[in-house]
Amino acid sequence: MSPSPRKDPFWQPISLRETGEAGWDINDARIRARKEGDEWLIAHRVAPDKQRPQDEAAESDSWPEEWTRYIANTSSHKLVLTPLPPDRPAVVNPESGVQVLPGNEGTFFINIPVWIEIAVFVPERVKLIEVPGSVLPTTWFGGPVEGLLSYALETRAGRKVVPPRNPDDTTIVVPLRIKNLSREILDLKDLCLHCEHLSVYQGKTRLWSNEVYVEFQADLLSSKITYQEKPPAFEQLREYVAAPRVRARQDILFRSFSFFRNFSA
Repeated sequence: MSPSPRKDPFWQPISLRETGEAGWDINDARIRARKEGDEWLIAHRVAPDKQRPQDEAAESDSWPEEWTRYIANTSSHKLVLTPLPPDRPAVVNPESGVQVLPGNEGTFFINIPVWIEIAVFVPERVKLIEVPGSVLPTTWFGGPVEGLLSYALETRAGRKVVPPRNPDDTTIVVPLRIKNLSREILDLKDLCLHCEHLSVYQGKTRLWSNEVYVEFQADLLSSKITYQEKPPAFEQLREYVAAPRVRARQDILFRSFSFFRNFSA
């Protein structure tokens, strides 16, 4: 019989006894962990809510637990799940048509779904697997040669912090400040967010990333992007949860918008 999903914040380390088992339902992901002797057993499934069984009878057929075994010759039984940003860039659009005038700037907030890293201590921390917390469609950002395979976010970039669409979902709030240094109006469409450079912090009520500053330069069709190495100041933060997948160089250049000049003027 599967364990009941844990209700406390899933990124708090837990200790499983010799035959202990724990379970988590995180957004679209279902994760189970078990300790048996010198083995760690991990099972996971990812599916949207509409595809999940609605009763326990159907659950055994639709959600078979296929365990992956990890042999660790140690008595340690400490396990930790860590929330991370998605493992690819993510493309997002504003809530409605937004244009930034030349020389002006605006701050936006984006809710991005979490990915879940599962690690054990044997006795040092060892990453076992990473599980996507949500099922996201993919898209292509950029040209056919220099483009990036990305996720298409269903959430929108808003001027205020808003709860996730599903109140049970766990998301990371990304504060994004965009400044238009060009002489042309910047139409905010298809913003590409490079998630690999985001840190994760635990706030009083939400998970947050570090702030991202984007300075758009139309002549280069690229943006100077700065990833802050400190917590954002929008909420009282309690702890540093996860380092970025890739630590960014300061003031890196990326193509960040699908920008097309208006030749009608």
